[in-house]
Amino acid sequence: MKLTAWLVLIAVALAGAAQGQDADGADRALLLRAIKAACLSDATADSISLALPERAGEANTRDLSFGFGLTGHQWSFVLPGDRALDVSRVDSRGVMQRIVADLVAPGSDGIARPVMQARIERQCDRLEGRRLNYAADGRIDSVDLLDEHLQALGKRLLLDPPVPPLPTGIAPVKGTVVALLDTGVNYLQPRIAQRLARDSTGAALGYDYWDDDARPFDVNIIGSPFYPARHGTTLANLLLDLNPDIVLLPLRFPRPDPTRLGDAVDRAAAAGARVLLVGLSSSRGDWRNFRAAVLRHSEMLVVVSAGSEGEDIDDRAVYPAALGLPNQLTIGAADGFGQPVRSNWGRKRVDVLVPAERFVVRDFDGLEQQVGGAEYAATRVAALAARLASAHPDWNAAQLKSAILARARISDSTTILRSAYGVLPDEAFAP
Repeated sequence: MKLTAWLVLIAVALAGAAQGQDADGADRALLLRAIKAACLSDATADSISLALPERAGEANTRDLSFGFGLTGHQWSFVLPGDRALDVSRVDSRGVMQRIVADLVAPGSDGIARPVMQARIERQCDRLEGRRLNYAADGRIDSVDLLDEHLQALGKRLLLDPPVPPLPTGIAPVKGTVVALLDTGVNYLQPRIAQRLARDSTGAALGYDYWDDDARPFDVNIIGSPFYPARHGTTLANLLLDLNPDIVLLPLRFPRPDPTRLGDAVDRAAAAGARVLLVGLSSSRGDWRNFRAAVLRHSEMLVVVSAGSEGEDIDDRAVYPAALGLPNQLTIGAADGFGQPVRSNWGRKRVDVLVPAERFVVRDFDGLEQQVGGAEYAATRVAALAARLASAHPDWNAAQLKSAILARARISDSTTILRSAYGVLPDEAFAP
C-alpha cells in the first residue's frame, strides 16, 4: 500500500475513534479499524483480529471466487452483545478491488439486523459508509449516507415514503390504465405522482406485495439493503415518455411470497387495467397463481419481458415467458438488424423482438441515463398496446394482441429467425 494511503487510513481511524461519546461512535471506530487492517496486502483473519480487541472468539474465514480472476475472503467476527462483523475483500489477480465491512446488531425486538456498512475501493483511499434506519415493525425505513469518517452527510435515502396526496381541488387523471408489476416506482417524482391510478377520493390504488402496504416505492434490497437497486421507475418513465396519457398502476412484486403474484394480477384487473406490464423475469419461483389469474382475466393483455440472459429459452424455463398464455405477449429486444441484444430469444416462447437500444430515460433520481434490453422492449409494446386500447375501447386482449402481431415482419431471410413472429420495426410504433 502507498504510504500516503496508509497515513490517510490512520488519520481516518483515529478520527473515527476520537468521535467520542455519541451513540454509534464505537461502531464507527470498529468499522474503520477493520477496514484499515483488511487493506494490508497480507491481511489475514489473525491480523484483522488484532485490530478488534472487542471480538469474542475466533474468526471464521471463507474463501470467495467469482471467476474472471476475481477472488477474495470473507472474515466473520463475533462481538459482545449478540453483534457480528463481516469483512469481505475482493482482489483481481492479487490487486485489491473492494473491501466491505458490515456490522450486524440486535434491535429493540432482539432480532439481529445489518445496521452499518463501510466500504473502500482500490488504493484504500476512498472510504464511504451507510447506516440503516429501521421502523418500529423492523422494516428498513431509510438509509443515511456517511462520509469518510462514517459521520452522517445529511443525505437520506427514503425506502418507504407515503404516496403524495392529490392537491386540493384536483381530480384523479383519466386514461387507459397500465399496471406495472416490478420493483415499484418513485412516486415522489411529480410526473409519476400525477399519473397514478387513484379512486374517486384521490387514494392511490397501487400496492406493495413485498411489504404488504399501499406504498409501492421503488426499492429492491435483494442484493444489499445498504445499496438498494431501483428498476421500476425507469420503466414507468419510459411508459410515460412513449404514452403520456396512460394512468399508471404500480404493483411491487411479492419477493417473500411469489404465490401472491396472482393477487397482483387480480388487483390490476379490479382497477380496470387494460394492459399489465411485467418487467421482471426469473427461472425460479411459484408462478402457478399468476398463471391462473392471467387466464381469469382474459380481457387484460399481459406484456412480459423475455429476460436478458442472452439465451435461447425455448427449452429453458424462464418465467413468465415460459407460460405462453393466450392473452400474453412475450417480448425480446433486437438491434437494428433484428438480432437479439441484451435479451433472450426463442421461436416458441418469444413472440416478437423489438428494437430497444439507447433509450434516454430518467431514472429513480430523475437523471437521464441510456438504457436498453428486453424489459424496455416490453415497455415499448405496452405503451403501444395502451394506445390501441384507448383508440379501440371495445377491443379485448385477443384483439389487441392480434393487432400488434400483425405489425410484425420477418427479418432478413439470410438470418436465423429468433422469435415466433419476427420483429416489430420502428414504424410499427408510429401513431
